Amino acid sequence: MVIFSTSTDEITSRLPVWLTLVDADSKNRYARPWWPMQSPAKDDFEVDHGRVYALQLREGDYFLVPTLTKPAFCLTSFPTYRFHVGADEVIYLGNFQVLNHQTFRQSSLLEVRDVTFFLDRNPMLRSKQVQTRIPIASQYHRRECDAPDFVTGTMWAEP
Repeated sequence: MVIFSTSTDEITSRLPVWLTLVDADSKNRYARPWWPMQSPAKDDFEVDHGRVYALQLREGDYFLVPTLTKPAFCLTSFPTYRFHVGADEVIYLGNFQVLNHQTFRQSSLLEVRDVTFFLDRNPMLRSKQVQTRIPIASQYHRRECDAPDFVTGTMWAEP
């Protein structure tokens, strides 16, 4: 099982960013779920724009990849965050954040907040040890943009 959170400095539906899950072995992108990062959906916290997510995954390697949901725009440079899940592990991956619509980071600064939130809502998992395993950007992808309106540019800067 993996736990992570998403957050942003500004809620918007103009150019929303989502995270998608990719199986590292098959390179198949999961069609669902996608995790909104800038959505006006209900936040899990009173002070921050953010949500905590938990995924039950089979043992293996995975990527979390940022995705734009507007077809008129495309990512010309973006990171992929690789992580490994072992059998019976509960792993905290950190907080993935969008700042100023272009900087994408992940950190462990919100670990206590996120893990406490998760365990409060899932008391049957309190006996499990939650390991922190912050993935780093394993690769930056660059590609030509074929968006319908020919909008290009670097959408993600390196942290």
